[in-house]
Amino acid sequence: MVRRVFRDPPLCFSDELCELLAVVCTYQGRLPMGAPTSPVLSNLVCRDLDDQLLELAAAKFWVYTRYADDFSFSASRTFSADDQYAIRAIIREQGFEINEDKLRLAGPTDEKIVTGILLRGKGELKPGFMQEIEKEVERLAAVVEAQNYQGELHTPWVEKMKQQLRGKIAFAGFVLGVRHPDYIRVKDAYYVAITPPEEDFGAVSWRGFHYLH
Repeated sequence: MVRRVFRDPPLCFSDELCELLAVVCTYQGRLPMGAPTSPVLSNLVCRDLDDQLLELAAAKFWVYTRYADDFSFSASRTFSADDQYAIRAIIREQGFEINEDKLRLAGPTDEKIVTGILLRGKGELKPGFMQEIEKEVERLAAVVEAQNYQGELHTPWVEKMKQQLRGKIAFAGFVLGVRHPDYIRVKDAYYVAITPPEEDFGAVSWRGFHYLH
């Protein structure tokens, strides 16, 4: 799908360039989280899908929205089995699969959470979201402390853990506002967690030692 974005109009790049760009912009066959190219490419890949789902929504008098890979349909009446089948058929025809574990149907009185936001008033974080972040910050602090004690410099899975946590904190700041005390508290806690105290003597990994030749 990424190759096709570069190959088709309006870009129309050569096959060699399409292959090179697809390799550069993906990791293990997927768009990597956090890369600046990923959201742009995901939107370009979903153009035809969006067009078909918007056309279906207009015919049914629904409201269709999409954020990355989160799809939402809103209506003033219940979604029938035929309605759900029509949505599924379009998604499958476009080469995508539905994550059944994340599928939700909500009635008029149910709480509606879309992309981590509780649809109430101007939008709120889903219940417990900040508590989840605080627990993850505590886990990260323990991991970084152990990593520092063992003399590890940069462990890929720890760096990924930091990246994902930074994304969640940034999301909280976007919803709450960067001056909100809860956002400031978890942001400060994160930077404390990734900055272990300096010691006069600590463990040093032989992998980080620069030998003289």
